[in-house]
Amino acid sequence: MQIKKLVIVLILGLVTSNAYSQSKLVDSNFFSASLDTIRDLRVYLPDGYDSTDIDKQYPVIYFLHGSGGNHTSYSGIFPILDSLITNNLIKPVIVVIPDGSSGPYLGSNYSNSALYGLFEDYIAFDLIDYVDMNYKTIPSKDSRAIMGHSMGGEGSMRIALKHPNLFSGVASHSGVLSDGFIDFIGPLVLAEMDSTNQIKPTNGYMSQALFTAAGGKSPNMNNPPYYVDLPIDTNGNLIDSTFEKWQQSGPVFFATKYNPMSNLRFYFDCGTDDPVFYYTTIFADTLKSRNIPFEFKSFKGGHSDKFYERFKISVVFLSSVMNGIK
Repeated sequence: MQIKKLVIVLILGLVTSNAYSQSKLVDSNFFSASLDTIRDLRVYLPDGYDSTDIDKQYPVIYFLHGSGGNHTSYSGIFPILDSLITNNLIKPVIVVIPDGSSGPYLGSNYSNSALYGLFEDYIAFDLIDYVDMNYKTIPSKDSRAIMGHSMGGEGSMRIALKHPNLFSGVASHSGVLSDGFIDFIGPLVLAEMDSTNQIKPTNGYMSQALFTAAGGKSPNMNNPPYYVDLPIDTNGNLIDSTFEKWQQSGPVFFATKYNPMSNLRFYFDCGTDDPVFYYTTIFADTLKSRNIPFEFKSFKGGHSDKFYERFKISVVFLSSVMNGIK
């Protein structure tokens, strides 16, 4: 933890507290020094958290939502957690969903970006410090994990690879783990262009997704009105200087820099009908080439349709990692 940031994180207190089955959801906010603003989060507290046992501490999973979402998204994970804990399939755990939304596009990409702000630092430093100071956590790498879906899947994998001293395990669902994905999205973006023959975020969803990623990977505050550099031109050709920035900001790149002695445990999955499936296998091949152990599971499905089924598997994996089960 960074002591300086620990000192300047200002606690603004709990906003609401709602009962959820045997567990409890707490909506909270705090001042992020990295973003210089107040950010929201939702915290799942397992059954028994409010017991009189003041010495009881819990492991923590940080869940990063996908693009277009916020800390209130993915509410379906909470009954799953209740069920897994009740049936002794996982140990009681605190789960934290921070707000990773940011304008002007679909989300922050969980990157340190001149356009979005220092979202990586917000997650890795400010958020963890706030949670460890205000909840009954076990404040150590061995009892902390990070996971996410889609944009959050990529973000969780990248943050874990860059900060393996903070986490024991990472899980990614349908994350874009290789920036070769531009090979797929490029033609779809071109197909959305209107008669002006310009790539604009208002052209369609794929175009907005492209600008969202560019805001995290290749922001350019000297390039109005969109303040990003795109990795392709209007003919679909790669712009090498920009694409190099993309390559050096993604999970594959950081996997080549990762020290296996950090003992981070990896789980990731993707549906075989998901357009990002092939690019997930590239990430798997990168880990394999470096003899880094991992679990990669494919399944029949698309980008989001099997998420809650897959969530059960990844949470059991992370729980086993944090509880020392090999």
